Amino acid sequence: MATNLAQGKNGRQAVGAAIDAAAAAAQLVPAYTKAQLPAAATMPNRIVFVSDAATGSGQLAYSNGTAWKSVTLGGVPA
Repeated sequence: MATNLAQGKNGRQAVGAAIDAAAAAAQLVPAYTKAQLPAAATMPNRIVFVSDAATGSGQLAYSNGTAWKSVTLGGVPA
């Protein structure tokens, strides 16, 4: 933010730029199509969004280190 101020941006612009940068960094779940999914062994214990899974609306999947498994949403964790 100090850099933005040094470049002549006012405080409101600098804060807006900082929020935009934080929002971009907060996107933690990468998205793939089924065809683009990396090998499960390269991403053990990771969660991804598969955009063309299920009925085409997408769903979460996780890697157990051997295969990608779908994540069913809506239930209460056991």
